[in-house]
Amino acid sequence: MIFECEEVHVVSDDGTVEALGVEWTEAKVWAEKTLATLAYGAAFAAFVAAVVAGFAGAAAGWRVAEFPTMMAGLFLATAVWLAWNSANYEGKRQQMLFHANGTVSTTKDGFWNTRLTDIANIEYVQLSQKKKDEDLPYTHGVRVIARRGRVIHIAKNLEPDDAAALAVMLTEARESMRYMPAIAQGAQERAMVW
Repeated sequence: MIFECEEVHVVSDDGTVEALGVEWTEAKVWAEKTLATLAYGAAFAAFVAAVVAGFAGAAAGWRVAEFPTMMAGLFLATAVWLAWNSANYEGKRQQMLFHANGTVSTTKDGFWNTRLTDIANIEYVQLSQKKKDEDLPYTHGVRVIARRGRVIHIAKNLEPDDAAALAVMLTEARESMRYMPAIAQGAQERAMVW
C-alpha cells in the first residue's frame, strides 16, 4: 500500500473555519496478503510450465513445447500483475476532524463524546511484531489519550514511519483548531497558512 496523509480544511460559505483534520489511508491487510499469495502461486505455475516446455521441447521437438511456453508466459505475466497490485493496493480511507465547536469526529465512529479540550495526547504505538522478515510491515497504529486516561485507537495497519507522520499531523491539526477560534475568529482558508 502507498500511504497517503493529507490535511483537511472544512470552511463554510462565509469563510469561517468549521473543522480541521487529517485524512489518511490504512492498509487492507487481508487483500494484500491474498494478492501476494496468488502472485506466488502464479510464479510457481510459470516455473512448472517452463520446466514442462523444456522437457517437452527436448524430448519431442520444440513444436510440441509451444503451448507450455505460452502458458509459462501467461502465468509469469499474471504473477507480475498480481505482485504489482499487491504492492500498490489502495488503502482504506479514514478521516479525523476537529470542529470549531469543540467536537471531534472520525469516519469510523462519527461524533465522539470526547471533546477537543479533553484530548491530552495523540501518539503512535506498536500494535504487533513482525514474526518473519516476509511478513507485511503494518505493525503500528495511532491512538488518542484523553485527560482522564481513556485510550481511543483511531488507526491501525500502518508502517512505523507512517504512523509517526499521522500522529504529528493530527497533533498539529488539533493544536491549530484549539487556538484558532481565539486567534482568528472568522478567518478564511487562504489566510490560514501555518
